[in-house]
Amino acid sequence: SLKLRDRGASVRSFGLENGWDFFRQTDRDAFKRLLLAEEPDELWTSPMCGPWSQLQELNRLTPEAADRLVQLRQWHHDVILKFTADVYEIQRKAGRHAHFEHPKTARSWRTRNVQRMKGYDAEFDQCAYGLSLPGMDGYCKKPTRVRTTKAAMRDGLSARCTRDHEHVQLMGSIPGGGGSRSKFAENYPPLLADWIAELMT
Repeated sequence: SLKLRDRGASVRSFGLENGWDFFRQTDRDAFKRLLLAEEPDELWTSPMCGPWSQLQELNRLTPEAADRLVQLRQWHHDVILKFTADVYEIQRKAGRHAHFEHPKTARSWRTRNVQRMKGYDAEFDQCAYGLSLPGMDGYCKKPTRVRTTKAAMRDGLSARCTRDHEHVQLMGSIPGGGGSRSKFAENYPPLLADWIAELMT
């Protein structure tokens, strides 16, 4: 959103940091009303992908933990992904643009609600846009997919790994107590954020 503001765009962000909790029905309903009232030109969505990560399946899950993961994914699909698909389709059917981003390997892409979102798929590697972790050599590949109503977004977000650098894994913690690697990598690198803003304006 900062990169869009730098270009003079009028931007609003919605998340826990500014009081919106889409786990709450009231906030989901309020956002839909706002979307219908304000009719923004573009809508970018990137709901939490943790429940859908393949990393969940790499851990040795007890039968009880595996059952909890199934239940969490079902809830997230029926509530969060349904809401995301609803607002995406509101935009699309009104002739405006919408974009949904998740890691390319996320299991969410197979779900009914994500498949409801009609459009193009842009696929790219975030290492090509400079995604790195503090205090670590190399780049994070993080293959990413965006479902989009905009052909220019599909065509523009296409950079792939150049294979001339080392990759670092997203599992584990950043050295020196820097927190979760995967959590840090949820933020787009500046080059990618700048390019998405360019494609949205």
